[in-house]
Amino acid sequence: ILPWQRWGWSKRPWFLVAIILPLIPIWENGMVLHPISLLTAASFYVLLAIVNRQIRFTYISAALINWLLWRWFWELQLSNYLWYVIPLGLSLLYIAQVDPQMKQPQQKQARHNLRLLGSGLICVVALLSNQWTGIVSGVISILIIFAGLSLRVRAFLFVGTATFIINAGYQLVILMFDYPISKWIVGLIVGIAFIWIAATFETRREQMNTLFSNWMSELKTWE
Repeated sequence: ILPWQRWGWSKRPWFLVAIILPLIPIWENGMVLHPISLLTAASFYVLLAIVNRQIRFTYISAALINWLLWRWFWELQLSNYLWYVIPLGLSLLYIAQVDPQMKQPQQKQARHNLRLLGSGLICVVALLSNQWTGIVSGVISILIIFAGLSLRVRAFLFVGTATFIINAGYQLVILMFDYPISKWIVGLIVGIAFIWIAATFETRREQMNTLFSNWMSELKTWE
């Protein structure tokens, strides 16, 4: 590192040039640039973040990796939008996890909202792009639920549970339209389930209320 300040030169302009310079050829030749070049540029910004202790430089690395993945998916002729949304959603979750401002206690709601946006984006596209089978959205919702439970993150639990319920309900509707006899079977099962839930709640009202209150109090302490 040259002693610019000792020579009477300000360090900041050269630092800004070093940040912007690698992005110029990427901006001009992003569609034809070799993947190794994009990975090298992404690694450069990771190194820059480590040296300067500025984690936000890695956001540029994330953007470059996303662009590389999108190009690769396009070359593979992957038409499912989920492939293109997953890197974007994961990038938003990464920002929510590592951003210095997001880590502050007063930014808890903003961090929660960003996690809702990142995970919700993935789940919504999974639901819309895999409507008829529901396998992909079901697997993704279960993974997000487990992530929420293991990491104690409310956003993951909310989004995963909502996606799982919507997907299950939609698949039941498809099942009933495709196989009319299943309508009566599903109705019978749902009716029995509601009767059992009502009877259980009535006999254990106090225990259920206490359990629900404790669970809500515990949930408030989650991320």
